[in-house]
Amino acid sequence: MELHFQTFGDEHAEPLILMHGLLGSSRNWVTVSRLFAEKYRVFAVDLRNHGQSPHMEPMDYPTMVQDIIDWMAMREIRNAHFIGHSMGGKVLMKLASGHPNLIRKAVVADIAPKPYPPHYQDVFDAMRAVDPSLYTRITEVDEALKPYLDDEGTRQFVLTNLKRSEDRKFVWQVNLAAISNALPVLSANPLTEDEMYGGQMLFIAGAKSDFISAEDTPVIQQYFPNSQQITLENAGHNVHIDARQAFYESVDRFIQEG
Repeated sequence: MELHFQTFGDEHAEPLILMHGLLGSSRNWVTVSRLFAEKYRVFAVDLRNHGQSPHMEPMDYPTMVQDIIDWMAMREIRNAHFIGHSMGGKVLMKLASGHPNLIRKAVVADIAPKPYPPHYQDVFDAMRAVDPSLYTRITEVDEALKPYLDDEGTRQFVLTNLKRSEDRKFVWQVNLAAISNALPVLSANPLTEDEMYGGQMLFIAGAKSDFISAEDTPVIQQYFPNSQQITLENAGHNVHIDARQAFYESVDRFIQEG
């Protein structure tokens, strides 16, 4: 599969591959990518069924890992630093445990190697309920979403998944059916009990998020015994957006240290 991606920085710099979360895309990384581009060759990818990447099943972690492996091979990237947020963090955990030779250093943003209750069910319900092709302006789609999603930030996130079709009508860019059907799989722990990664990995949590807690440290250490954990204040689940500068500095310091 040919994943869509955006790239930033000097082509001769160390490669840094960024993977977004559920219903996200490479667009979520553009601003922080420009920070990293001062030192790294940044590749922000759209995972399958997201962004501008192809729509295809299955939608599971082994398949998404293979997508990344194939994508790297096509670009002759032997190994790279990685950052994975939420679902992308789970892809990174699976990639690191099975293919450590592809990883220089790995950063997992606000997710742990454990099962979670299915998230975004209300978001998926809203997206299925609203047909964006009936509207001509983004503000009209926003109004149509309000009865289902009262939080403005959530609606703005959902609206990043809009695109224009060939006939200039709004459509949802993500493969809504495939992702919805895969929610139980995507919410599960991507790792089996015997999987682990002994390389250097940094887990970054948001202080205002409940995706990683102190109780998760033992299971993180079980799978990733050489990992570190930090928490960024004034940040929720989207730590790379809420605390952009602190996130950048934490990741850069982790990569640069011996």
